[in-house]
Amino acid sequence: VLMAAMGLCTALYGVIVPRRLAQVVGTARAAFAAHVAACAALYVFTTLRDWRVALPLWLLRYAAMNSVTQLSAAIVMDCVDRRSRGRWGGIVSLKMGVWSGTAFLGGLLADATGDYRAAFLATAGAHTVAALVLLPVLWLVPRRY
Repeated sequence: VLMAAMGLCTALYGVIVPRRLAQVVGTARAAFAAHVAACAALYVFTTLRDWRVALPLWLLRYAAMNSVTQLSAAIVMDCVDRRSRGRWGGIVSLKMGVWSGTAFLGGLLADATGDYRAAFLATAGAHTVAALVLLPVLWLVPRRY
């Protein structure tokens, strides 16, 4: 049931929020805003104790973070020279490796502290660093994106 809810939330969020926001600020900025919103949700998530509040927030965070992954990859491929798309595709794929790495490290941290909120805090920190790295790219991407 949770997996179905995750997929449905991601699809609905991806259709509604980034598209509407993209009409106002552009696709790249809408994708970045979704990333920042997901980071903020993770930070808030670490403070929650009631699962009835935490679960909807977690679904929203999951949807925000995952709804723009392919969109971000498409923007990169559209903006780079054809001869270097393989290299850039590898860099985009590296993002998934980093995501898996934060999950692994977060699991170790949760085991060490006995609290999964520490894992979410570590993940939020990693995603915040990623957002800071991506921030200058917003000025390099053509305005139509």
